[in-house]
Amino acid sequence: MTVDLRIAGGTVVTAAGRLRTDVLVDGGRITGLVAPGTGDDAGRVADATEKLVLPGMIDVHVHTREPGFEHKEDIRTTTEQAAAGGVTTIFGMPNLDPPVAALVAEEVRRNGVDLRLDVRLQELRRK
Repeated sequence: MTVDLRIAGGTVVTAAGRLRTDVLVDGGRITGLVAPGTGDDAGRVADATEKLVLPGMIDVHVHTREPGFEHKEDIRTTTEQAAAGGVTTIFGMPNLDPPVAALVAEEVRRNGVDLRLDVRLQELRRK
């Protein structure tokens, strides 16, 4: 079997500690942690020698600036920047009107916008 990607030679950091292992990725999902150089062949190899391989980071304080200040930043550029920095989950600050969750839901529904991250929307309700 061939997987899409092997992240080779790095030190994988998990909740249990650090492991010298290769990471196999197929279809955008981690499919295995294997001893270096073993396991399935890969279409592409990313050399992580002398690097830490970390899980996606979470940024709990993000200002998307949309709606109203798109000239500074918008949802698409925010998610591009997050993904480029290893951030896979963002929490948008609830200080926009309309709320950013409603805006993102409508944008995705209307245009199928590629936001570079897996987006889940959860609206916080105030009492």
